[in-house]
Amino acid sequence: MGLQHEIRGELLDTADQRQVRAAGAVLAELHDALAAYPDNDRVAALERPSEP
Repeated sequence: MGLQHEIRGELLDTADQRQVRAAGAVLAELHDALAAYPDNDRVAALERPSEP
């Protein structure tokens, strides 16, 4: 588990196509960076959440 700093801002407005495309572009860059990570095979895969 890790803690992140709180970043103030607004939620994504899914009705604003410009915001949606920008968020998608940032997410694609993150995916590319994670795929290129040298030890990506050592990163644990996500497991299904436990049933409540």
